[in-house]
Amino acid sequence: MCALPATLGRDSGAAAVVLDDPDVSRRHARLEIIDDELVLTDLESTNGTYVNDARVTRQVLVPGDRMRIGRYDLAWTLVDPKATVAEDSNGNTGTIAAASASSGTTDGDQGGPGGSGGGEGGGGGSSDSY
Repeated sequence: MCALPATLGRDSGAAAVVLDDPDVSRRHARLEIIDDELVLTDLESTNGTYVNDARVTRQVLVPGDRMRIGRYDLAWTLVDPKATVAEDSNGNTGTIAAASASSGTTDGDQGGPGGSGGGEGGGGGSSDSY
């Protein structure tokens, strides 16, 4: 679980959610709740942030949207007004609480380095839950 707002990126010193991929910028994107909506903002990354295969700079996410950052594909589902759940393509889920004092992330399906959810999948792609 990690508190929002949360930065996603390659640098463990700058990102709450670490995505271990050279195509991911050190500080790639940010997830935050704005006016009761989950918003994904690209932080001027080199390779872009994608929602439903369209490159975005800022996007209000709706249930069923799929985010892509580097080789990571992420989806989320609204659980209740105070939390969201990210789900990977294998159906593994992890909670991101909107008002949580704890930090860190849940491990992906194959466990990432340092508990950062950086598991690797076959076929050139990977999905993790946060």
